[in-house]
Amino acid sequence: MANMYFDGSVTSAEVTFADGLWETLGVILCGEYKFGTDAHEVMEILSGELENLLPYQMTRS
Repeated sequence: MANMYFDGSVTSAEVTFADGLWETLGVILCGEYKFGTDAHEVMEILSGELENLLPYQMTRS
């Protein structure tokens, strides 16, 4: 089952492996998005480019 955000421009799905471990696979289309989370997350970008602004950064450099 996939989770869709931002009118379908961001999609994520959990993948569970035979050993019980899981990861989330996601696709983010071009655009600007504001994400929030209460948990530590690690993102691995496999293709494309990403510009990230942290909450304390007011503008892009």
